[in-house]
Amino acid sequence: MNGCDYTLSSEGGAVIGSRAGKNCATEPITFEAAGAKVEVGPQSLTGIKYHNVKPGTSEKITVEALVKNVVGKCTGIFCGSSSFTNGEFTTGNTLATCAPKGSTTSTVPCNWHPKA
Repeated sequence: MNGCDYTLSSEGGAVIGSRAGKNCATEPITFEAAGAKVEVGPQSLTGIKYHNVKPGTSEKITVEALVKNVVGKCTGIFCGSSSFTNGEFTTGNTLATCAPKGSTTSTVPCNWHPKA
């Protein structure tokens, strides 16, 4: 994650921002594979959905991402050196672990309730 961290919101958004003491703009999230390097810096995104694992409870949830319009840059033999504004990040359902705000070691039941 380099200098970046991300926060998912209950409203379906995600914010990529700086980690404590770091600068996400100068140390972006970086992926490298097959002759290409992709960098994604700070930005606000949408496309996150949550699902209760057991209907009627909110203790365990899954997170599903269909995030579009990701902005970044790609360098390497497959993309030259170019910026993009149409990147996508998708997942299947991923089991979420919830933590008290500011904690990196404690977990708590995910107290999430879908909007009616």
